Amino acid sequence: MKILYSNQLTELSSEQQQCAYNGMDALMTYEIHDAIKSQANVAYSYVMSFIPSILQMMTRGIKIDDAYKKLVIEGDPQAYDEKLRLGLKYRAFKLGGMVRKQLKRGGKWVVEDHNALIQDLAHVVWQKPLNYHSEKQLKAFFYDELRIPKIWQSKKGKSTVTCGRDALEKIEKTYPRGAIFASIILRIRDLEKQVETLTQDLSEDGRWIASYNPSGTDTWRWSSSNNPLGHSANIQNINPELRRAFVADPGYTFFNADQQGAEARGVAYLSGDTNYIRAVESGDVHTMVASMVWGFEARRELSDREFIRGFSYRDMCKKLAHGTAYGGMARTLAQQASIELGLVEEFQRLFFRNFPLIKKWQEYTIRQLQVNGKLDTPFGFVRKFWGRLDDESTWRAAIAFRPQHIVGLMTAIGIRNLHASYEPHVQVLANGHDAVLGQIKNESVDYYMPLVLDCLSCPLEVKDIKGISRIMTIPWDAKIGHNWGDQELKDGQVVSNFDGLHKWKRLTS
Repeated sequence: MKILYSNQLTELSSEQQQCAYNGMDALMTYEIHDAIKSQANVAYSYVMSFIPSILQMMTRGIKIDDAYKKLVIEGDPQAYDEKLRLGLKYRAFKLGGMVRKQLKRGGKWVVEDHNALIQDLAHVVWQKPLNYHSEKQLKAFFYDELRIPKIWQSKKGKSTVTCGRDALEKIEKTYPRGAIFASIILRIRDLEKQVETLTQDLSEDGRWIASYNPSGTDTWRWSSSNNPLGHSANIQNINPELRRAFVADPGYTFFNADQQGAEARGVAYLSGDTNYIRAVESGDVHTMVASMVWGFEARRELSDREFIRGFSYRDMCKKLAHGTAYGGMARTLAQQASIELGLVEEFQRLFFRNFPLIKKWQEYTIRQLQVNGKLDTPFGFVRKFWGRLDDESTWRAAIAFRPQHIVGLMTAIGIRNLHASYEPHVQVLANGHDAVLGQIKNESVDYYMPLVLDCLSCPLEVKDIKGISRIMTIPWDAKIGHNWGDQELKDGQVVSNFDGLHKWKRLTS
């Protein structure tokens, strides 16, 4: 065996040097593998158990409705007329007169129309074009030219002036002189995103085949990206307006199952707060929390009463409880909800008065982080935190970690169980963090759907901050349909996307 030293490689030819470097890289990887094998073996085996279901999803993909795709991108009248000729109930948009124009012209043309309009308006304000993709120009336009108060964002403890989406939405709602510009820019960006999404290359047979990484996030939620062959893209962030383009295979029906109140359940059982456990198990956590915080009977009609500016008490709980449970600052939540700081501060005071162990759980998590630099989970895994342990952003990440870890891993386990138990009768198509998309033969839906939901609902033993163990089961709900978009209802009647998802109900004997 020939021994090579790294400080002597210059004596070798170029080809020999490359061979030597490749060999050392391989040996280094092998040495690292041996060093971490004992530590990572359990986690590695767990991740590997998901590979068969992932490969099956990546082999199968999801069928794309080419006619609808063309309709959104190009406004192809022929594609739309073909749908009508086939007698399918098919509508693309819901805005009356403007619908016809968008159906005829399509996303690309509407972007051009909106761009022409905003340039005309911008010329009136500052006599030059406006590049709405430039953060620098948007700041100059809104904050210097229109004199709108600067909007700040805080990220990793650093505050900066922003003209991002949240800032534009706030300008649209709050400042009339900038509202029309913000509204048009947001619409253009949405349309561009839709066109960009649907112009992704597909597989040779016209299917969207995303790839998945089961260890791609700190929380163990699966991440999604484009296919290794260079087509398709992330399936987990598809705009709801575009989900209609994803359709079940002929003879099949989609099911979309999602966890109900999953992260709130995680917070409740990890903290051991019995009031919050009672709220999440009530079937309507937002109504129950609203009744406890504001002191009225836990009835939906009471929680749906207006609280402020069109928002109900239930709406406020939905907006504020999640962020508060994860250590969100009152000022940040007030900005996100577009309400007064004092209202959020009062909500948080009442929230922690009714659910005191959630505050203690937050403090307990921070202490664990500062002492150990890591957190364990109900599944027996450990996450090491590499950020500054005295930084509030690290604290918030630590507080959110365990509930998000539970949700992501429970979804992955559910997919693995479905694949092992019911493939090919139940075909899993996509992972949506806390949701699963799949398809079942039309005639078998009512037989397999109860089995699917039972298979997804996996009991988990969770130990709270006092060391008390409880069994937590996250319930799943399901919708079915022939495309991935939701049916649009008005007064209880379907008015658009007749083939879309609607709630599945168990048959009663």
